[in-house]
Amino acid sequence: MLSERIKKLSKPFHDNLESKSINQNLFSQNASINDYQRFLSLQYVIFTALDSKLNHFLPQFEKYGIVYIPRGLEAKKELEAYNIPLPKVSFDASFITDFSSAIAALYITEGSRHGAMVILKSIRSFMPSDYRFLFLQTNPSLFMQQWKIIIQTIEDYSNTKEKQKKLILDVCKLYLELESFYDEY
Repeated sequence: MLSERIKKLSKPFHDNLESKSINQNLFSQNASINDYQRFLSLQYVIFTALDSKLNHFLPQFEKYGIVYIPRGLEAKKELEAYNIPLPKVSFDASFITDFSSAIAALYITEGSRHGAMVILKSIRSFMPSDYRFLFLQTNPSLFMQQWKIIIQTIEDYSNTKEKQKKLILDVCKLYLELESFYDEY
């Protein structure tokens, strides 16, 4: 399956992104609400840009049965609910120019919902018990349903070697773009 090849070939890029201090701080014994708020602010910037670009592909997503659920708005609502200023920086998502790069972005953004479940489990220990998570909150059954559709879309769309290579490169390129932005943030 192509999705397994993507996962294998993009793993070093995924692991590099996961190893960034802003992510690792959430799992340390000294993790704090400030660490989470910094992480959330970064995610707001990234997902606001990705949502804006991916919205252009909604008609194509619908043909494959994909219901795109934007995440930038969830992050924004959570930041505003806790009076955290919205960051003034922006993430450049101009590399999303065609359906292949849009599917690559979906692969990473929807995959991050699994990561959100892992992060949420870890940070509950230091967050106030009445804290209302909007960005990290993920319905596991809805996630799995959507993930299966995205994986099937990858398989259906990538019916030539050219499309397969491009999709793999698009996933890796997005990871590199994210890593660069994390470094700047």
